[in-house]
Amino acid sequence: MTQILVTIEDRSIANQLLKAIEKLKGVVNASLYEDVPAANPAKPAETYSARIRRLRGIAKNISAEDIEKDERLAYLLEK
Repeated sequence: MTQILVTIEDRSIANQLLKAIEKLKGVVNASLYEDVPAANPAKPAETYSARIRRLRGIAKNISAEDIEKDERLAYLLEK
């Protein structure tokens, strides 16, 4: 079994994201943990790999409106 840990800054999309992940094929369980302290809040970006830094840069340009407009995600959230 493999686990994925996702940390988000905007709490308003947490429930929508959790629902979307639960609907994905092969997902056994999805959990939401709020107010989890960061391991090193002073310099977390230094520990990220180049791929993670690239994805974070892309994600900063995505708004909640963009997520709601995505047809695939909207389909999953309606189920």
